Amino acid sequence: MNTAPHVYERAVATWPAVTRWRSPRYWVAELGARIVPVEVGIAHRDSDLAQQRLVPFGEYVDAVLLPLARGEAATRTVAYLAQHPLLEQCPQLARDAAPWPRFVQDAIALGPRAQRSLEPIVSAWVAPRGATTPLHFDRHPNYLCHVVGRKLVYLWPPDTPTIPRNAPPAENTSPLDAASLVDACELRADLRPGDVLFIPEGWWHYVVTPVTSVSVSIWF
Repeated sequence: MNTAPHVYERAVATWPAVTRWRSPRYWVAELGARIVPVEVGIAHRDSDLAQQRLVPFGEYVDAVLLPLARGEAATRTVAYLAQHPLLEQCPQLARDAAPWPRFVQDAIALGPRAQRSLEPIVSAWVAPRGATTPLHFDRHPNYLCHVVGRKLVYLWPPDTPTIPRNAPPAENTSPLDAASLVDACELRADLRPGDVLFIPEGWWHYVVTPVTSVSVSIWF
């Protein structure tokens, strides 16, 4: 398994999700009435600290995603459906996001969670245009499978001396404004539909969503 970040271009380009998930009507048909948690505010924060709101998925599409995609103001407080087990909640979406590439399956079989007899954690990210995820690192290696739109991910090694961390329990986040550091990042990944980004455990990263986007994370 790689120990440095790497982009596998078009590795999941054949997923049905790459075409189906571009349609807001498809999302509403599959999920419209389901209640989902959204992070309130344009920037997604550590899940333990963020303010969450429960809303019907169709309302999230109509009130947040579509207005921002058109360049209008959201009709409700801007929110981000972040790190949610949406594929488990809706089996049709899980079928759309399959099969996993062989290199992902092999990594899962040998990964730290498998060594503890645990399944991978699969989460969806449905982000409005302009959303950001502040500087943080993950405690598990992650394959970020990008499905819709664009996502910019800036990465720095774990031992980067210019990045301070917050005190426990949020020590995997930094108080630093990552926008001031992007020119010095180790890797800038401009993800397009079908790309997969490997993010090793402990690597700092900052995420910007220039257009409405959907991604699936596989922590293993």
